[in-house]
Amino acid sequence: MSLAGILRERLLRPRFQPVVDLSHSRIYGHESLIRGPVDTALHFPDALFAEARRQGLHPQLELASFRAGAQGFHQHDAAGMLFLNLSGSALLHYWTLWGEEMPERLLKNCSLAPSSIIVELTEQDPLSEHMGELSSAFACLRAHGMRVALDDYGVGNSNLQLWAEMQPDLVKIDRYFFAGIGQDERKQNMVRAILKVAQHLGTTIVAEGIETAEDLAVVRELDIRYAQGWLLGRPEEMLLTELAPPLRDSLRLRPPATAPARGVGGT
Repeated sequence: MSLAGILRERLLRPRFQPVVDLSHSRIYGHESLIRGPVDTALHFPDALFAEARRQGLHPQLELASFRAGAQGFHQHDAAGMLFLNLSGSALLHYWTLWGEEMPERLLKNCSLAPSSIIVELTEQDPLSEHMGELSSAFACLRAHGMRVALDDYGVGNSNLQLWAEMQPDLVKIDRYFFAGIGQDERKQNMVRAILKVAQHLGTTIVAEGIETAEDLAVVRELDIRYAQGWLLGRPEEMLLTELAPPLRDSLRLRPPATAPARGVGGT
């Protein structure tokens, strides 16, 4: 099936991966991760978005994915926050097209409160020449009650300039920094440095790609409050309402940090 057909027939389906509040052993929210039709070449997101870019349809695909995630979350009558992805280029496209109406247009026919949404900025393209427009787009989203996050910090075009200029509410540190962090003092020191920046800028941190108990233990020792990864929950059609008892009980073995600073994961 073609990408145009998938968009026309509205065949995109969200999968929801939990973001966990480690300090309180509970689900904080879910990230919507889009999928194409099963058993097709465009089922997985890498192929889906590569084809969209090849055809010049990535703004349309991102908008359809955004709305599919919001609609799916609403249909589940879910509590907590919903993380919805938009690339900087798509955000700029719709900001230019819709201006101050952008938040309402993004959520057209979604029946979801803007205050439950965190717009997660993903980026494959350099954005340094568009900081003014991005800042205005971020301000517009915030004015309508949404929060904004910077994804995959530390790799590609998700950089310190973008963080400093955009002042996101949350920054998700890329999985690279947490893979094997329990055995890598260099990565531990780099994450500590990022946490200091976050504390000074008043930014909440989310650790991405947590896949082993050892890596999770280091994340907790660093007092990072929020985390995401296969160890904590895989992307699924259904949303989790609570953690699996073994995971919940293991997180409760250590009391939650008292009044953590936002820079190390507090809210």
